[in-house]
Amino acid sequence: MKKTISALAAVSAMFLASCSGTETDSSQSQETAQAGYEVGDFLLNVVDVADPSSVTEVEMPDYEGRKQVSVTADVTNNSEEGVDLACSTDLEVQIASNGSAWGNVGYLERVPDNPQCGDLIAPGETKQMTWVSLMPEEAQPTDLFVQLASDPNFFEEVPLR
Repeated sequence: MKKTISALAAVSAMFLASCSGTETDSSQSQETAQAGYEVGDFLLNVVDVADPSSVTEVEMPDYEGRKQVSVTADVTNNSEEGVDLACSTDLEVQIASNGSAWGNVGYLERVPDNPQCGDLIAPGETKQMTWVSLMPEEAQPTDLFVQLASDPNFFEEVPLR
């Protein structure tokens, strides 16, 4: 009888140990998945904030007291249709500083590694996108303001820091 109880205790201990290992693994995966921000049918994971930015491929007006900043994010299309990130308003993103946003500069398709106009990101696909803006010298990028063409009432503020 003692051998049976000892064997059951050993099997139970091994089972509980294996369960706790699985639990730890899944919670780590959830933490990783929550690193990005779900915005409508998109998942944004900010990978770089450049302040100031050195992107030279876009047309930048020369404004006194302004600097160029950029934000790069991995964008996953979770919708059922292809999306043009560079030249459509499917996902409208602006770089903001403490509640104030300045529009993106033109020709984002010229930024190195950005998708080109007409390049559709397929459902489930992830591409990297860089947005470039001008803001006052003393400002720092704090958020992304995101709007969706599919829902004119939709607005999301994604923190950068």
